[in-house]
Amino acid sequence: MIRVVDNPKKVEDAYARQYENLASEIANLVLTRRGILAEIGCGEGRLTIPLAKLLPRHRFNVVDTFTGAYSGTLGRLNQALFVAKLKSRVKVNVADYLDWLWEEFSDKYAGVISMSFCQRSIHTSYPCSCQNVIALPGPAV
Repeated sequence: MIRVVDNPKKVEDAYARQYENLASEIANLVLTRRGILAEIGCGEGRLTIPLAKLLPRHRFNVVDTFTGAYSGTLGRLNQALFVAKLKSRVKVNVADYLDWLWEEFSDKYAGVISMSFCQRSIHTSYPCSCQNVIALPGPAV
């Protein structure tokens, strides 16, 4: 059975709940009490914001190109971080993730959340249109 939803607010609320639930699952996988988490492909922060709220002792480095279909998301991310009072804990990097990773030291992160890149990962069973991956620090398996 297909149900047509004609109220855009209901769709937005459903997406927000989905990301909040996913953030909760990811937060439960983080083994450190504090540290730095990286998110590759953060977009407008739908996962970043709820995850940062659930992990108040962690800092976040988030990266995205913010180009093409995502060209408007940088402004929305910065606004959402401001409203959520998270600007001091979330560093936004505008870069291609491969270039950014080349400059980073992977052992400084408590974990890396990514939709497209990982070396050693736990694939969540969370229903989503994309593949959600949490890359853990350590050697490639």
